[in-house]
Amino acid sequence: MTLESRFYAITVIIYRVLVANLLFILASLPLVTVGASLSGMIAVLQDTEDQKYWSVFWRAFRMSFWYSLPPVFFSVMSALFIHQFLGSVGKESLCQRRR
Repeated sequence: MTLESRFYAITVIIYRVLVANLLFILASLPLVTVGASLSGMIAVLQDTEDQKYWSVFWRAFRMSFWYSLPPVFFSVMSALFIHQFLGSVGKESLCQRRR
């Protein structure tokens, strides 16, 4: 079996996907970094030449970290607002039913 075989190419792709997913999960544990870790995962999956997945991931992560913070912050604040809004609407409707 040579390094140009189909089996070897498939195992390299599977290994790249597994490493990219592991790095994505580790980097997105603080939910604020989901956007930057997604960018890093995409960079690892697109880069076919470099075998240093760790450095490719963190390079893309650092480049997109500050750009991804405002949309993530807006999404988190929107989710909190909707949660609070639905919680207050639900309490008012329950109070009105009891009267």
